[in-house]
Amino acid sequence: MRALPIAVIALLALPSLEAFAQERRKQRSPERQAQREICQQEARRTYKVKSRTAVNSPEVKAGMKSARKAYIRDCMQRTKAAGG
Repeated sequence: MRALPIAVIALLALPSLEAFAQERRKQRSPERQAQREICQQEARRTYKVKSRTAVNSPEVKAGMKSARKAYIRDCMQRTKAAGG
């Protein structure tokens, strides 16, 4: 019997948590967004592949995607540390 009220409360709280998460995502400053775009461009240039046949493998695609994400994360951390 105790599980039912807990489940109802959890179901009612879930949409408000999702809305809160969306608000947090939208609060990125314009400067930070611009820096993120610069980091994304650098990552695309750094991990650019000249031959499309090399990227056809799902393993290679996944590796490139994770490498780009890691590069962007590191770039954002470097700029955050340099900026203050």
